[in-house]
Amino acid sequence: MISTFKFGAIKMIKRLLIVLLCSIGIVNADVLRTFPNNTVFGTLQAYEPPYIKLEEIPNGMLGKSLGMFLLDDKIITLSPATIIRDQQNNNHVQGFLNNFYKQPVAIQPDFQNRAWVIWALTPQEVEWVKEHNLNHWK
Repeated sequence: MISTFKFGAIKMIKRLLIVLLCSIGIVNADVLRTFPNNTVFGTLQAYEPPYIKLEEIPNGMLGKSLGMFLLDDKIITLSPATIIRDQQNNNHVQGFLNNFYKQPVAIQPDFQNRAWVIWALTPQEVEWVKEHNLNHWK
């Protein structure tokens, strides 16, 4: 009698934990990642090791169509230890940067102003960047 109760209670606890963990995972899927204060946001225009070319993230269709006239661009050197992260925060090798072509990214520079961490931005993060006017450089 007691052992049957124990097994039933253990199964119930396991089920509750699974439901709790699943619900936490679903809630966290919409949460934005936090980026350091010195992060640069832009669209990756070219990857020619050890350099990448960034352009400001356009606000709308006018910015996209007239980007070469309206948007600033800059060339950033990659750090030898550059960390590449996709939209799910998985780490990748530097060759994976080809997959980010024309995609919005966030770049954290190191102490020598080289790209140390590069994140591919999700659509929600891009909207957050635009709302906070971080898509244009000063």
